[in-house]
Amino acid sequence: MINSSESMLERIAAILPPQKYQNLARFEEEVGGTREIFTANWGRHGERKVAVKVDKSPKSSNAEYHVRRGYTTDHEIDISLQIEPGDAVRHNIIPLIDYYEIDGLTVSVEPWFENSKSLRRMVEEQGPLTPAEFTEAFSQVRIAFKY
Repeated sequence: MINSSESMLERIAAILPPQKYQNLARFEEEVGGTREIFTANWGRHGERKVAVKVDKSPKSSNAEYHVRRGYTTDHEIDISLQIEPGDAVRHNIIPLIDYYEIDGLTVSVEPWFENSKSLRRMVEEQGPLTPAEFTEAFSQVRIAFKY
């Protein structure tokens, strides 16, 4: 049983098999409102960087709304398991690599996209999207939603 005084990083490190996951670290940037994000090296030799996600207490009314509607790591995993890996890539859906559920904590593992930015970060740094940027970004989202 995991002691409640342990940090989330320690809890996740205790769950992930050390032969598959190395160099677990908290992602410095505040990204999502409902999930805490960590990075790790994944694979037999740690050859691939991955995102490790776990639910956190929502800090905004928007995040609380999503959690009340059932948008949690468990929900995301249930949906991801219904999608064939090739379909995920073809339809711009981030594929699920792995997941763990232990002691009431659900952890999901997804590919890491180096140098990617959230829409919020992009707008903060460069201002509103141009019509071409908007069309490009949301046409990709539309493909995923259509699937």
